[in-house]
Amino acid sequence: MRRSRVQFPEAAPSLTSCFCIGIIRVLEYQRIQCGGKFGTTDCTTSKCGVFVRYDHTASADFSEDQFLPITFANPVQSVVFDKTAVKVGKLLKLPKASDARNMVKYSVQSKSRKVCLVRKNVVRATATGTCVVKVNVPEGAGKSELNETLRVRVSK
Repeated sequence: MRRSRVQFPEAAPSLTSCFCIGIIRVLEYQRIQCGGKFGTTDCTTSKCGVFVRYDHTASADFSEDQFLPITFANPVQSVVFDKTAVKVGKLLKLPKASDARNMVKYSVQSKSRKVCLVRKNVVRATATGTCVVKVNVPEGAGKSELNETLRVRVSK
């Protein structure tokens, strides 16, 4: 295993050096926060881990140091809905693509078919109530699949 060290600036005093995500000086059990990316390394596609230096005062002793492999799931894509309400007889246009530019598929739950209809990315409000729309975006562009439920309020 190759150990490459990079010193952190004084803005991060608890971090002493870096190996992919970071090396933490641990004096007792600590909870650390880390993200899936560090510099040019993307840990959702590369092998990454946390390197723990057992004794920072004995620079030549690596006998108790540990490398703890960690993994990250692909980030979930998102769909932003500007409006979630519509009047009876009107149309509500929903986004065609997610933030990862994957096509969004919409369908109406069977209970909501009296309140609204969905064709492609357009909701047609037919009666007052709550229109429950299933939102599905397939996995792609390095992001996980998205399955959500959107509630659209339909009023007079």
